[in-house]
Amino acid sequence: MDRSTNSDAVRALVEQWLARLQSNAPDHERFVGAPLSIEGLAPLDLGRLWAPMRRAHWGSTASNPAMQAAIALQNQARAAGLLPAFDAPAGLEVLRTVANKAWAEAVSVLGQLVCEPTPAMRHEVNRVLGPREDWPADHGFALYQACALARHADVDRVPDLREHALQIYSDSPHQRAEFELLLQISVPALLVLAGSRNSYYWPDEAEGGDDPAAVLASEPACAAFARETLEAALQRVEDIHAGSVAYQADGAFSVQDAHVIARAARIAAWRDEPWYRGVVARLLPLACVAPTAAKTAPSQALAVALGHSTEGVPTPEGVQALRAALAVVRHAGLKKKLSRNLKPAERALAARPEVALRMSTASTKPDRKLQAMLATCLEAGWWQGLRWSGTQWLEQIAAPPNGVPFACGLVWVAEHVDGAQRSFVMRSGAAPSFVDARSQALAWQRDARIRLWHPLDADHEQRRDWQAFFVQQRVRQPLRQAFREIYRSADDQAKLLASNEFAGHELSIRPLIGLARREGWRVAKYEGLVRTFGATRVNFQVGAELYPGLEGGCESMALRFERAEGRVWKPMPIGTVDPIVYSEACRAVDLLVSVTAFAVEDGSSALPITAGDLGLHLAGTAAPAGTPAHPRVARMRRLDHLATLPLSGMATMRRVTLQHVFAAQIEAGRVVVDERHVRVGRCAVHLATARVTRDGEALELPAAPAQGKLAALPWLPYDEALLQRVAEAVGTLLGPDAAQLQAG
Repeated sequence: MDRSTNSDAVRALVEQWLARLQSNAPDHERFVGAPLSIEGLAPLDLGRLWAPMRRAHWGSTASNPAMQAAIALQNQARAAGLLPAFDAPAGLEVLRTVANKAWAEAVSVLGQLVCEPTPAMRHEVNRVLGPREDWPADHGFALYQACALARHADVDRVPDLREHALQIYSDSPHQRAEFELLLQISVPALLVLAGSRNSYYWPDEAEGGDDPAAVLASEPACAAFARETLEAALQRVEDIHAGSVAYQADGAFSVQDAHVIARAARIAAWRDEPWYRGVVARLLPLACVAPTAAKTAPSQALAVALGHSTEGVPTPEGVQALRAALAVVRHAGLKKKLSRNLKPAERALAARPEVALRMSTASTKPDRKLQAMLATCLEAGWWQGLRWSGTQWLEQIAAPPNGVPFACGLVWVAEHVDGAQRSFVMRSGAAPSFVDARSQALAWQRDARIRLWHPLDADHEQRRDWQAFFVQQRVRQPLRQAFREIYRSADDQAKLLASNEFAGHELSIRPLIGLARREGWRVAKYEGLVRTFGATRVNFQVGAELYPGLEGGCESMALRFERAEGRVWKPMPIGTVDPIVYSEACRAVDLLVSVTAFAVEDGSSALPITAGDLGLHLAGTAAPAGTPAHPRVARMRRLDHLATLPLSGMATMRRVTLQHVFAAQIEAGRVVVDERHVRVGRCAVHLATARVTRDGEALELPAAPAQGKLAALPWLPYDEALLQRVAEAVGTLLGPDAAQLQAG
């Protein structure tokens, strides 16, 4: 189809949509016609439909086909990630549909204009802004939006706005200074700021919003403001600690000023300003501890806001400041809040490799905390595609004291210009040398690109070689690499949109949420748990609507993968997920399941059940005398009870039981029961999931013959089916085929 035909088709489609949106026909398919699609529409085409859509949505009854068309248009646009764009006629028409005081809607329209606002549009903006006497007179005043509208009004509204802001923020000098900044920055930057989901803390990617710091960081006025604000804040807390300013708990800054300071920190961190490194290192620890022995702080608001800022845009110095603050803070509640920022900040730092690896040179002597942060960043580098030039690698990893343990304790891959890839380990000395898994010397090529080796980079034999290398050399790796658990999708899963590898376990909700948040998962009430691995989003679904404070148990369900297309996430078939991303995502889910699981599906959930049996369970009523409870009802009641028990006690009982069952084999040295696994030679059986691995790689055992329950078992506070599954796996590993299973 040529361009003119396509253009005619698009115009015809727009006219069809307009007819539907303006229709008053009866609600009957004969009068409405087949459903329309927005496929093929560009943002400007959608913009033409936006005002009629708004009028149809708000001005029609639910049974009117115009409203149905409006809802369909919105849903399709949202699903496709398509946003409208407005030329002058469409922009004016949409602004006329915006109600007085609906500032956010007006800002959204201005942000999607493809032309300069016309006088008529500016008049509508002034109408929406409204008279000053109608503006909120408290701290809920939408300053960013008001400023954006004032700068677009057809008359000068800035004096009104300045006077109003000075009145509201009379006790917040930094907030007043930020207002003056808003009058200096460019209009596009102001619209981004006013159109963001700005709350006290600017949102990060995980929360679904664009970070205004990314745009504001390029504004010279913002850079200067950030430095002035942060240095003034540091001077104040230093004066408080020096005694030249009287100490008052939480009296150093107003809540509004604390948020302004944290936003300035976010801009400085985004720019990675050299001066910011020393400022944040002192400001955050001093803001969270009193100059006296009191368990208070000069400004809890500032400490918490800086914690969020550091998590959102981390730098090595910011993360170190967060660690330092946690070491000195005495206020228990504040410490708890700051601790929630630390792990996510360390993980987010890996997304900024250009600043993250500065931590290896942050100290002239080995520092275990710095090395722990570096390990987190290097792990995340697997799904970030982190690579260095040979020269970079030598300077940032091999030479600094904090990098040497990683250079010598990890396997690296050199990608040469001829396409060859060679894995190696560095040996330190007067002059560093490089060897392969069989200790054969390798020549160093400075033009090679270096990345961290992953077990999936090699076949089984090569993995065995590297495992043997570290055992023979007695080298302790700074992060699990050679013996890292790996996960592969089955061939028959390639076209599926979900993996059920971790489905069927009962998880204790409270520890699940706590562990998930520490590990970087976001709790999404209707989606379960969500976490991004580079450009891939992983959704671990559970059988409950999660929220902090929820108790009880839930069932582990499907694991789904998505990739960003425009502004929306689209499902990915399992076969299209990068193998390393798939493995690392499964490893992260395995941790959640293994730590929080207390039962496993035993098949009873698939049994048919009557409404009467289910009603007995929901009512908490026992079955009639002499009548056994339905297996599903019995399981539900048992799970309700198990969900209230401490997981540590359950795991301890499970280990003790298996130690009794396999006492003879343990004494003979054939079986070892540790905290989470029963180990038989090179193989391990997980106590919480019964997953069997050999040298970290999943191992499928031959099907066990049907047999009864294990004999002479004491009562256990968890589902007996799981214990039997673990014990049967161990028995198979000890059985006639043991040598073959161990050899691989």
